[in-house]
Amino acid sequence: MKVKNKIFLIGNGFDIAHTFKTKFSDFAEHFIDNKIIPELTNAIKNGQSNHSLFNYDFLNIMAKKGGGVIQEDNYEDMIWYYSHGNKIDDLKKYLRANYNTLNSILTNSLLAKLYSNTDRNWFDIENAYFRELITYKNKALRNPNKFNIKNLENLNSEFALIKNAVKEYLNNLEIETDEKIGDFLNYQFRDIQSAYVINFNYTSTVKQYITNSEKITVNHVHGSLKEDYIIFGYGNDQNTDYQEIKDLEIDEFLRHFKTFDYLNNRNYYLIQSQALEKYDEYEVFVLGHSLGLTDKTLLSEILNSDKCKKIHFFKRKDLKDEPEKVKETFREMTYSASRIVTNEKLLRKKVVNFEQSEFSPN
Repeated sequence: MKVKNKIFLIGNGFDIAHTFKTKFSDFAEHFIDNKIIPELTNAIKNGQSNHSLFNYDFLNIMAKKGGGVIQEDNYEDMIWYYSHGNKIDDLKKYLRANYNTLNSILTNSLLAKLYSNTDRNWFDIENAYFRELITYKNKALRNPNKFNIKNLENLNSEFALIKNAVKEYLNNLEIETDEKIGDFLNYQFRDIQSAYVINFNYTSTVKQYITNSEKITVNHVHGSLKEDYIIFGYGNDQNTDYQEIKDLEIDEFLRHFKTFDYLNNRNYYLIQSQALEKYDEYEVFVLGHSLGLTDKTLLSEILNSDKCKKIHFFKRKDLKDEPEKVKETFREMTYSASRIVTNEKLLRKKVVNFEQSEFSPN
């Protein structure tokens, strides 16, 4: 049967397929090379004991440190030695190989924790932030009269710093198109009545492939770099932890939830009026989106609707020479979908099986 309406979910994997450096690991290395190291070496050489990025105790040790024997198993010795010796490349290699040392260096404890898990996806930043919120929520429930809101305010400030650093990093990336991906999208858009592209990325990569067409709409649901506004936070309001957080009636807990950021503009509303309410039925095509729980609220509305007839995943072409990995990554997508689609009978009915699924373009 011909598909009249298609909804495309575009995630970070779409940009990665263009070989853009948009993984968290790319940002992590960039932040070390272009922010941490320049600021760190300057602070150490000038004997600073106060700096917003670095712990006071660590800088104090660096300021009092002199020459003498350098112990290679002592991170303080190695950082001091590389900084004073202008051995910047060696310092980069050292910090990249020893991310755990950042726990003792950085004032931003959330960022330091993220460095221990740099090969994962962007949503892990949001998940890590939510886990910290749960810790504070549990403390507030156990002893509400002694809850220190300043610790929560500090966590939110740390998250905001990371958000701004991510935005600055992505703004400096050069975005280019790819002919194979363009051909792939043109093929997917063929013979459609309407296509609604929900771009979860902050980049405008996908929009460059779409000419002025009345049949195709692109919605930057999380904002865009071009607009200088991005939604970056947690987006699953369907679990018990979230309800308990709301019931605390402490507004600071809700500062970085997507539910409230969606109310800052009309993008979320437009998904409803231009697609979910407008279409009598539709099929969903997932391109580079991990279906992580940080977007569960929106994804649930799309995938659990009776109007959603089919969900298409794409087998990874970059793993084509490793068939077992192709199967495993596809299977992982079905695991993620099962956390969104609440009825497993419908999950089996909606998700297009592995054999009938197409390969991605790159």
